[in-house]
Amino acid sequence: PGPVGSVSSIMDTTWAVISWSVPSYIPSDYPIITYEIGYQFLESGNCSMVDDDDIDIQRLQFSNSTNVDTSITITGLNDSSCYIFGVRAYTDNGYGEWTVIANETLELPPLPSLNSTSASTLIYVIVSVTVISIFILLLIPVIIAVVMVIKMRLKAKDKVIITDNKPEKSKSIIR
Repeated sequence: PGPVGSVSSIMDTTWAVISWSVPSYIPSDYPIITYEIGYQFLESGNCSMVDDDDIDIQRLQFSNSTNVDTSITITGLNDSSCYIFGVRAYTDNGYGEWTVIANETLELPPLPSLNSTSASTLIYVIVSVTVISIFILLLIPVIIAVVMVIKMRLKAKDKVIITDNKPEKSKSIIR
């Protein structure tokens, strides 16, 4: 077969989606069986100056695609690194020529750094939240006890003792 056409890539930090179009020349008696995708890390790191001669068949890592799929996702890449991707068609008559593209994976965002000011602020917040939480946990039983005492006193005040058919307020004292 002829070479695949218009190879393109969508890059992320650790993966790439490689897409291509079917070869413009495919012999009718030799339909495409599969596509072979090879890729390698480019040590020079210069993605803008890559051509077909830069692909090293001995160093390629391979993936295969079906004869229907014209894209593949390749994972496990390093961030901020240049990769060469090659795609070729395979028929019963053999492989077509490589079509090559080079592109760079994205850079991972830097981890936020904790300077001494933000670290001390974080410690202050943690200690403050802990102290407030303990205070609230200790205050809840006190509030419940006060409410219960108030309710008991109100009940005791409202107790009515009936003697000689005359209602009279109770004079009991609650301690």
